[in-house]
Amino acid sequence: MQKEFAAWVDRKFGPDGMARAQALIEAEFALPRPVSTVPRILTPEVGDKILRGVEQRVRLFRAIHDDLVHGDWIQKNFPEFDAMLRTYRKYSPPGGIRQPDGSAPLSTILGCDLILAEDGSIATNEDNVGSDVLGPSDLFHLRRAFQRALPDALAEFGVAPDLHYPEKLWELAQAEMVRLGIRGLVCWVRSNLSLETIRANQDAFFEREVAAFDSFAQAASVRHVTLGEIEVQGGRARLKTGEDVGFLWFNGHPAWIAAVPGLNDVIASGRVGYNAYANAEYLGDQTLQCFLPEFAVHFLGMEPLLIEPLPTFSICPDFDGLMDERVLSAWRDHPERLVLKERSGQGGKSVLVGRFITEAAHAESLKKIEANPSEFLIQAYTPISRFGDRRIDLRMICHIGLTEATSWVVPSGVSRSSASAQGKTNLSLGGQEHDTWFMKSSRPRT
Repeated sequence: MQKEFAAWVDRKFGPDGMARAQALIEAEFALPRPVSTVPRILTPEVGDKILRGVEQRVRLFRAIHDDLVHGDWIQKNFPEFDAMLRTYRKYSPPGGIRQPDGSAPLSTILGCDLILAEDGSIATNEDNVGSDVLGPSDLFHLRRAFQRALPDALAEFGVAPDLHYPEKLWELAQAEMVRLGIRGLVCWVRSNLSLETIRANQDAFFEREVAAFDSFAQAASVRHVTLGEIEVQGGRARLKTGEDVGFLWFNGHPAWIAAVPGLNDVIASGRVGYNAYANAEYLGDQTLQCFLPEFAVHFLGMEPLLIEPLPTFSICPDFDGLMDERVLSAWRDHPERLVLKERSGQGGKSVLVGRFITEAAHAESLKKIEANPSEFLIQAYTPISRFGDRRIDLRMICHIGLTEATSWVVPSGVSRSSASAQGKTNLSLGGQEHDTWFMKSSRPRT
């Protein structure tokens, strides 16, 4: 389908069509990210398979989350998972992960990283479970850039729409305020800095993030604010202008909320609606893959996983300093079959693909494992699909709410290609982002 797109661009713009299209899209994208003119276009068959599998994954994560907050099956049967949460959860407020009834996150973003392998199979690499309301921002920036630069292309290729997401967030906030019986402004909190500081430093990135959700901002009662503009008086959260705050969409490190005296208390008491609580990004990303097959058996019953996680194993599974010699020897003796990951690492530099590293790098990794075995896990290596002369993966964006009605999959995604045929699909290592088109004949989504 990419060849068909290139031919369509050439017909529209002439022999140098791709260069002209690239300039138009880069001008519209306006983010400090390397973006490709060429979208990744998925056939209806592949798109349907992905959407069905990711929808199932949303149901699984809703069940996992409910058990972690209100149940005890995971705690009783997987104490090592509980140990992982205590050790590696990114946000750790007083009270830990288990919260009183009613305090579960209203809105959690799931970024599901998929690998479409060369053999046509589909697997998950990791699941990024967090509270960031702007997790999908790159996706929408890319789609808007294509809509503005090449408005005829989406219709020509029958691409499913995906820009309903901000409106759904707005509806969710309104419904939660009605449920809690509270009134006030719906505020989108972006940073712990003041707006004056951000604008004084000409933070263009922040301003572009705001623009990405302009339809969300157009609602009369939505305000873009920072934590520095919020205070608690008389058991109410207010802006320093005196206006009551009814709901917070918080985009930033949840621990920052503690910097506003009393704000955690009014959220916990239900006097302010909130899209997440302060340890919402707790599921350990790559680490979770070690447990998903067994979790799926319990929470999905006889229903098989439509998209399996790549086989993943902890070098120190009980987080007690004792290494699993079988796992360690697999990396020591057969690195070409495996990928080594740091649990708390981010970006491509924390990932070693065994078949592409030097002997010196392999020896150095063994020393690091010896020094801190609990920090590492291994994952089976799978050759991922090519996009021209690059490797390419796919991140799907999902919204996990408290109910089935407030949980959905965005029928689109962001694909990230590597800088070379043997590279990693990380922007920090020279990769590119590609808008990903699900053709409209794929099953419709609400």
